[in-house]
Amino acid sequence: MNEPQTWLAKDEGVIGAVMVHPHSRRQGIGRELVHQAENYLHRWGSQKIFAGSSNRRDPFYCGLYGGSQSAGFLESDRAAAPFFARLGYVSHERHLVFQRSLSNGVADPVGIRIVTVRRGTRLSTLGREPTSWWWETRYGRLDALHFSLISKAGGNPLAKVSVIDLDRYRNSWKARAVGLLDLYVAEANRNKGYGQTLLVEVCRRVRGDMVQLAEAHAAAEDLGAIAVLESSGFHEIDAGVVYRAPCNPTWFWP
Repeated sequence: MNEPQTWLAKDEGVIGAVMVHPHSRRQGIGRELVHQAENYLHRWGSQKIFAGSSNRRDPFYCGLYGGSQSAGFLESDRAAAPFFARLGYVSHERHLVFQRSLSNGVADPVGIRIVTVRRGTRLSTLGREPTSWWWETRYGRLDALHFSLISKAGGNPLAKVSVIDLDRYRNSWKARAVGLLDLYVAEANRNKGYGQTLLVEVCRRVRGDMVQLAEAHAAAEDLGAIAVLESSGFHEIDAGVVYRAPCNPTWFWP
């Protein structure tokens, strides 16, 4: 995706998935698929090639593998890491997958800071707001709500997050779930409890719609986002890795 989120950026290529039938594995089919994908991406101008989709680098399979967002290849998928290691790929990014149960009987986080923030703010909800082309291509067909935490004194939002419906997972997860995306807290408002309060309030709101599970992702190096999620009752349940191809021109065939 380019910087203004209006079209594809072709300098980076993504191999979103590699699937080989179990009865046909260890015959070089997966390796050949990857080489063909590398060759295709090179012809279109890719200077860097990644295996595993991630935020802003996920043109395909968004949410179909890895939950509410693309997170590379999940570590719970034991075949992925050794396969890409044999091809010379190295770990480039790691993304953590968090979930929080919203079932009845599971208490919300409490604390003086949450109580204080609640007194001076309100939760605002938008069913539809202007979004980028990139958002529309990935989430545009899903039911989505956009929540903001607003000061009662007015002004710009203190924190924002988007929520998408994950009903397609209901049969396999045995629960109605939502995904929390694009949590944003302005730098001047961080470490004041706004992000935590927003997530707690959003979880309370969607629980009223019979939602039983909430999921959110965070980059492994984003310690601030991880701290907000953990303080809001989320627990890490998996992680995904994005692999990067070695810089070796012999991949590509004429």
